[in-house]
This record gives sequence, C-alpha cells and structure tokens, in this order.
Amino acid sequence: RAAGQSHTGTWSRAPTKDGWNVAIQFTNYNGDRLTTSFPVSRLDIEQATQEFGYTKAETDAILESCRGKCDQAEYDRRIMDFYRRKGLSVVHADNVWNLTVDMPTLVQRNTPRVRATAVEVDRISRERHYGSTDTIGAVLSMAQTGLTYFRPALEEDGKHILGLYVPPQVLGIGKGDCDSKTGLVASVLKNFSGARMIGIHVPDHYLMGIARVPQRGETYLQYAGEPY
Repeated sequence: RAAGQSHTGTWSRAPTKDGWNVAIQFTNYNGDRLTTSFPVSRLDIEQATQEFGYTKAETDAILESCRGKCDQAEYDRRIMDFYRRKGLSVVHADNVWNLTVDMPTLVQRNTPRVRATAVEVDRISRERHYGSTDTIGAVLSMAQTGLTYFRPALEEDGKHILGLYVPPQVLGIGKGDCDSKTGLVASVLKNFSGARMIGIHVPDHYLMGIARVPQRGETYLQYAGEPY
C-alpha cells in the first residue's frame, strides 16, 4: 500500500528554470537509507492538474447546452463523456451513482510525467543490485515515508478534485493522501517493463496490488487468476 502516516524521511525542492529539483531521503523496507534527486517539471504539474477534475461552471455549461435540445439519454452521454475526459468515472453501487477517480487513466496519463523519478529509482536499484522486490519497496517507501501524509479537500480553488493530488503534483509539493500516493507509485512503477498492478478501493482508503508471487506473511488477493 502506498499510503500511511509514518513520515520518517525528508523532502525538499530547489527551483530550476523549468520547475524544481526534488530531493527525498527515506528508508527502504529492507533497511537501506536512500537519497533521491530528480527534476519535476512545472509544465507537467500544470498539464496534469488541468486535465483532472472539473468546475461547476463546466458541468453547468453542459446542462445549458442541452436545455431544450437533448433528451435525458443524450445529456447522460455528454456528461459521462465529459467526466471520462476529466479523469473521472461514474460507478453504480447500491442504487446510487458515485463519481470516482479513474485510476487507470490517471496512471496512464502521468506515467511519462514521472519518468525522471523512475530513472532515479532505477539508478539506485542498479547501484545496490536490487531485485524487483527491493525496487518496488524503494518506490513504496519513498511515497510512504518520504512524503508527508496530507488529505486534500474535495474541492480546491473552485475545482472538484475528489480529494486527490495528481502524481507530479505530489512530488512537487511533497505531500498527498493514500489515493494520491497510490497514483504516484503506480505511475512510477509503470515506467518499468512488466509491472502489472490493480487498484483496490475500500472505505476511506485506497490500496494497490502488484502482480507477484506472495511471500510468507504477505496479504494478497487473486485477480484474473493471478496473485496481487
């Protein structure tokens, strides 16, 4: 899981021409004390935040464009398409429609934006001769202990963000909650070939499962015939 409130690392940033150079010190699950340093682009943060979430003015505009012209089915099609473009999905459960973060889309869009972080993790892994377990542990530890736990508001600056910061934003400000950190971890790991992950949403929490043979004492679940 990429969440947690145990914050034993340090995060800092220094301004550069295109954004910031972020430095994070943290302890890997195997006990190694690690130091990372990588660029975070201001443009990447701006693009990631612009494409995610929505304002009331935007949804009101869709309603107004349909007034007297669309039936309910057409309005539903337009609003659903709008939410998808904004990185959101509508889930029907217990006879209620709920708006949630489309985590697969979030990860797909932001994987290239956190590639510099993945390159830095790969450098550390090669230097320390890490296998996949310790490499994954380094990314998880960086998010869990190197970044402050902070729960974003559902709405920020007039924009509905459903309590989530996008991956490059989490790196750029050094904080996020379990959903935000899960999106970051998955986006970083997606830069490594062969990484397969699933998102697991439970009440008031968000977990990430990584495809691998479970070790003794690890909690796992089966999805599509494979352990995560």
